[in-house]
Amino acid sequence: TKEPKVLALTRQDSSAGHTSESSHLAEDFPLELRPAPPVEPIKDQSDGLAAEYDWTYPMTRSPRGLALTINNKFFEGQPRRTRRGTEVDAASLVAVYRELGFSVRTEQDLTGQQMRDAISSVATQDHSEFDAVVITVLSHGSAGGIEGSDG
Repeated sequence: TKEPKVLALTRQDSSAGHTSESSHLAEDFPLELRPAPPVEPIKDQSDGLAAEYDWTYPMTRSPRGLALTINNKFFEGQPRRTRRGTEVDAASLVAVYRELGFSVRTEQDLTGQQMRDAISSVATQDHSEFDAVVITVLSHGSAGGIEGSDG
């Protein structure tokens, strides 16, 4: 039998000012987790950054890759849980991803199933012409996972 794989989620607790890590079983989120391919070291020290690290990998393609941002502001039947100001955070992320050369896709107020579908859609695309893929979810959540707009 296969052991379930664990997807680690890291979150910033702004009220306490610390970062904690929680786990969510991949069987609850039906995507296959695959290890990244090996990366060959590059000894380019033209910007001084590589001198601090033993390796880097190229980020030179255009577009650099795909950045998916899911922003859940409203939660069905729970007006007090509205995430006020989240559109400012989402717009800032989109601006940064565009500045970094990513093709940006944004989704608003997705249910849990719609979030799974959006992420699965990105995961099953051909990424061979990209250097990276970024997925950002802005929502409520807990140690057990991330909430969709349907709670």
